[in-house]
Amino acid sequence: MRLCAAVCVLQGTTTELNLADYFRSNSMSLKTVTFATSTEGVRAYDTGRCDAYTTDVSGLYAERLRLTDPNAHIVLPEIISKEPLAPAVRQGDDSWEDLVRWTHEAMVDAEELGVTQQTRRDA
Repeated sequence: MRLCAAVCVLQGTTTELNLADYFRSNSMSLKTVTFATSTEGVRAYDTGRCDAYTTDVSGLYAERLRLTDPNAHIVLPEIISKEPLAPAVRQGDDSWEDLVRWTHEAMVDAEELGVTQQTRRDA
């Protein structure tokens, strides 16, 4: 018997495309259940219409809070794509922009390399 996951996702997004690519490249069956708004998608997932809900990882933590019982759900650690998400700063303060940009890039690189607070303690 071959299982097919039903995943709620926003229609027309790169998340929808990345989801399909991930399932295809891993030879897994997928049934996407698309929605025009995140409110509709989260509601469908919360009522059991889908087996999972996907969006950008930062959004998953926020959307999880809208569930009837957030503690009954987890955000999986697997990252299936890299999206160009970044902080925003006011225009005109180039020094602050540089500081935020380099800090953000260092944090992303550290996360990808598995660097944590424990890494320093283990060194």
